[in-house]
Amino acid sequence: MFIIKMLDKFSYSLVTVKRYFFKYYLRLKYKDKIQLENSSFGNNFSLDIKAENFLLIIGDSMFKNYGAINIRENGKLIIGSGVTFNSYCTISCLKQITIGNNTIFGSNVNIYDHNHEFRNSNILIKNQGYNYSPVFIGENCWIGTNVTILKGVSIGSNSVIGTGVVVFENVPENTLLINKQNQSNII
Repeated sequence: MFIIKMLDKFSYSLVTVKRYFFKYYLRLKYKDKIQLENSSFGNNFSLDIKAENFLLIIGDSMFKNYGAINIRENGKLIIGSGVTFNSYCTISCLKQITIGNNTIFGSNVNIYDHNHEFRNSNILIKNQGYNYSPVFIGENCWIGTNVTILKGVSIGSNSVIGTGVVVFENVPENTLLINKQNQSNII
């Protein structure tokens, strides 16, 4: 039992060191394009940047396990302080996504500021490019599990987005948005 406790402490120390060097590596590699406060990143967090002209600002926030940030083209991602992303959240930013302070995200939330073009049936969809529109999420919001936030959406401060909702229109401040299921009587 003693050996297991020692290995657990050693393993925790290695994870802490790995996370510290991850942030240090990002600051060195991307210099003025990344600003990280006291952010923490869980196990298997993925930061995939394939852009030359981008900006990533993350306040004192937390990403739990298996989260991902994808930045392409001229992506500008700004995340305030006190923000928590539960496991398996993904942010895909090609133009601009802004998230206000103290907003919390349930597991498996997906945020996109773009969508594929698909109007020309003579060209493969993957070769038609994208259309873009910024996403804004206010302060002190709660975004529930399995929510998808699509391009062009603005979610006002103090709003709650219920589990499983696909947000494709603006949500005013102080709003509760839920996914009402069709109810039927089973005999």
